[in-house]
Amino acid sequence: MSIKTIIQRIGKVSLVSDPNSFDWRDTLIDAFIMAMVTFMTRLATTSDYSSHFWINASAQALLTFFTFIAIKRGLMKPKEGE
Repeated sequence: MSIKTIIQRIGKVSLVSDPNSFDWRDTLIDAFIMAMVTFMTRLATTSDYSSHFWINASAQALLTFFTFIAIKRGLMKPKEGE
């Protein structure tokens, strides 16, 4: 299965009663981009690549991913000044 097929299928999935009210495809793509920015920033700012580093960097990326989705869905409000 290609990435294009996965994205097309994700775009068709909607957990909201009105499928036109929320764009899951763009939200997931944006959340993935932000998670990768977080992960790559962590990768670029360290010199210790132990197993703890990979766990920490992965946890930070996942936190960014789900936080971004929560903000886009309106479940969380962004903090003032961010």
